[in-house]
Amino acid sequence: MRNVDVIVVGQGLAGTCLALELIRLSASVLVIDPAEPMTSSRIAAGLMTPVTGKRHVLAPDYFEWYAAAQQFYREFEKLASRQVLFLRDSLRAFQSPQERLEFEQNRMDLLPQLQGRLLEETDPLWGRVSAPYGGYLLPNVGQLDVAQFLDLAADLIARKAIRLVGQVDWSEVQFSEREVILPLEEVTARYVVACGGASDRLVPWFSHLGFLPAKGEILTLDNADWETESVIHGGIWIAPAPGRGLSVGSNYEWQQLDTIPTEAVRESILERMSRLIPDWNPQVLEHRAAVRPAMKDQRPVVGILPAQPRLAILNGLGSRGSLLAPWLSAQLAGLLIHAEPLDPRIKTPVS
Repeated sequence: MRNVDVIVVGQGLAGTCLALELIRLSASVLVIDPAEPMTSSRIAAGLMTPVTGKRHVLAPDYFEWYAAAQQFYREFEKLASRQVLFLRDSLRAFQSPQERLEFEQNRMDLLPQLQGRLLEETDPLWGRVSAPYGGYLLPNVGQLDVAQFLDLAADLIARKAIRLVGQVDWSEVQFSEREVILPLEEVTARYVVACGGASDRLVPWFSHLGFLPAKGEILTLDNADWETESVIHGGIWIAPAPGRGLSVGSNYEWQQLDTIPTEAVRESILERMSRLIPDWNPQVLEHRAAVRPAMKDQRPVVGILPAQPRLAILNGLGSRGSLLAPWLSAQLAGLLIHAEPLDPRIKTPVS
């Protein structure tokens, strides 16, 4: 029977970043992943947007998260000899005069913090984008090519650790005071970490943690008639999909939690897109859906379960996986390998 320091279950953004961080700390790692083609990580646009929502909220820890993410992905690029992180202008169009007024009265402090500036309706940066109420520019916003990152990381993990394709049966996992045993995989470890995304809510150990997963759908559009290297927000978002055209999304659906694209959402996204770019009628190349692993309080859950000290979780990153995964992974890896306490701002699992 093989023995490793840590078993990572799931190789989406959370599991991938954790496995790479553990490898960096010279830990022995085994990663198990079902290699499903349609997951929230695989279809993600990889946007590290600093400002979210109609109220233009900047997360108080954004700069710390972003610095960690940039360092992590740049170091990965050196190992993989491929670029996966791109810095882009982010253009955000106000959707009403009231939204602009409230921004100017309450949120103008964001612009100097993020080296941004207001854009009037006639600013040439808009190009074909309809922005009758103006908006603002934020430069150097990160976008991760998530699919390429996951594929390259899988190859690296297979070389430097153990990577298995398969599904863990949690009912078969055995715990003792000193180790965890996966009998079907014939492996023991000091810890097993669940990074299975939305499916972890179905595991009895985690059912009490407050999952609120949300289905999201994304279109990939042909960019032959219009290209942009910027990320555009205005009722929807539009972002480059490296080598694949442009990605457009998205929506949130909390009831129908499956990976089946729907015609209603497709039409809704295209209708909102036509308002943002009225003279653009692109071909839809692909329509994909997946379920995001979100939590009721919109905060990720990270750490060791008090009821089972050989079991940990890294989950609930929602739509910010590309931004949050590196910082959270470093925190959890430090706990597992060096017994370093987690940052007190992190929400940990409760019994």
